Amino acid sequence: MAFLLMRKTKVSTIVSWLNALKGHIRTNFQKEYSPSVVVMDMGGTEYNAIREAFPDAKIFYCTFHVLQAWQRKINLDEFFSLAGLSKEEKAATKKRVGSV
Repeated sequence: MAFLLMRKTKVSTIVSWLNALKGHIRTNFQKEYSPSVVVMDMGGTEYNAIREAFPDAKIFYCTFHVLQAWQRKINLDEFFSLAGLSKEEKAATKKRVGSV
């Protein structure tokens, strides 16, 4: 697990940081770092950087961040009416999503 904090997100900056991380692991642990899976939030810039630095990695989005984005973008009651959910299904979904 690694974290990068930065003010402006540029693909080239993130790729440089990921390459430095790979170099650090190679130097200090004598291992080539090439993850098969990366879990991330919904950032497009980060997605492009990961794709460039680790072209073979499968990228998955964090469920918490996906649900959070959906909750911000849609009104749940409108979603429920479009989805045709029963009262019980609505209550169960609100319970699961409501804590996001």
